[in-house]
Amino acid sequence: MSDARGAQLQLDRSQIPHDLLELVPIVEKWGFASQEDQDAYVSQMRAHSHELKEFNSQVDRFRDRIIEWGRSIDRDISRCESHPYWSFLDVLKVRELTEEEDSPKMVAARHRVSKEVRIYKFEEAASKAEVLFREKRYVEFVAILSAFEDLLTETQRAKFALAKKRM
Repeated sequence: MSDARGAQLQLDRSQIPHDLLELVPIVEKWGFASQEDQDAYVSQMRAHSHELKEFNSQVDRFRDRIIEWGRSIDRDISRCESHPYWSFLDVLKVRELTEEEDSPKMVAARHRVSKEVRIYKFEEAASKAEVLFREKRYVEFVAILSAFEDLLTETQRAKFALAKKRM
């Protein structure tokens, strides 16, 4: 991937609000669908501080409008990976990654990502724990959910307490 060409997306402009069309060239360059490609490109572009600052400035200018667009569109687009909104959303994520390392925005972004990862891991653990509970494998059930006690639902807490008693 070259610094100058980036993601090389081709977005369907007919699905993009008119007031966001100005941002399309930036989204087509920076809107990687693959997290791995996105991270690699951001690493490459850190050497181009002027372009990075320009990218950040442009995305900051349109950030609220992108979020507003996301709230207004039909939720059925979640089934359509090719909808341009997802590329705009990817660019907002890239914007968080390109913040100065010690800035309050970057610290908040790292915290937010950490929280999202923890919730994802909890959902995975809860799914596995359901099977363990049904199979009466209480020691494993408690072990897998112990790190997430603060996230348990009322029902999960009751099962957790019961599993601890039956260990």
